[in-house]
Amino acid sequence: MTDWLFMLGLLGVGLTVTFGFLHRFGALAGAAMMLLMWLASFPIAPNPFVDYHLVDLFLLLALAAIGADRFLGLGGLWRRLVRGNPVLI
Repeated sequence: MTDWLFMLGLLGVGLTVTFGFLHRFGALAGAAMMLLMWLASFPIAPNPFVDYHLVDLFLLLALAAIGADRFLGLGGLWRRLVRGNPVLI
């Protein structure tokens, strides 16, 4: 059961980041998932700080911080549709 939930979570993160709908929520959820996957993979081999989980984590945080949905994907259209409701941006 948890495998299905995990895969649905990854699908949700991928769709939100790709299309720009609820981008910040998806990017933060993806960063949390990457952090948990990095913590679950201990002991890490030679270098614990150059790991693709951490690289993806910081990339997702950077995308959320700069508001990449304004420039990439359908985020601009989504922002115009939900202009009166900042929770959905």
